[in-house]
Amino acid sequence: MIWKKILFVFNPVAGRSQIRNSLLDIIEILSKAEYKVTCYPTTGRGDARRVVRERKDDYLYIVCAGGDGTLDEVVSGMMENRDKPFVPIGYIPAGTTNDFASSLHIPTDMLKAAEVIAQGRTFWCDLGCFNEKDYFTYVAAFGLFTGTSFACPFVTGSAALLMEWGIQKGNDPFLFGEKVKAYLQKSARPIAAEREYPNPRLGYGTLCILSAILLS
Repeated sequence: MIWKKILFVFNPVAGRSQIRNSLLDIIEILSKAEYKVTCYPTTGRGDARRVVRERKDDYLYIVCAGGDGTLDEVVSGMMENRDKPFVPIGYIPAGTTNDFASSLHIPTDMLKAAEVIAQGRTFWCDLGCFNEKDYFTYVAAFGLFTGTSFACPFVTGSAALLMEWGIQKGNDPFLFGEKVKAYLQKSARPIAAEREYPNPRLGYGTLCILSAILLS
């Protein structure tokens, strides 16, 4: 048997430590697919970036489990070491929001995501860069109000789509103002790791236009 080597980098505290309940099952899924898995739990900010950048062995894949920040570090570490060949990166979403996984239709169930990786199917993904050294996979922001600035286009875009469906397409000519706000709030989907809504960090949860339309 020829083992295919995987470096499995995971953030043990991402998403309120959700990965700990699934860790052995993930390793078992990858091992059954004849992968030799080397595990590395990160210990702090920048650790995933460093271990990928300084990796010694020749791995067929690098797999990371954590939130969007963990993925960003792994990708950055890969790009910073041009002496090593680029290899596919598998992502097991284990954070709180997992926006990147949702946008690419990667299963948010960790075991299902591991099964996708075990099947060995790869695809290309665009990567952003600024200052010739700072890489990002999904979004880049800076300044004092990055959270608000990032949320605004999603909320305003959702409101515009809802109003287009209601007013322009004739489904609800009075779908504007406070009515739009109420539908977006009521249709927001809670995140499993959070218990109280609304909360100061995540508001009412994740937007869902389809649920808002079904409510109207």
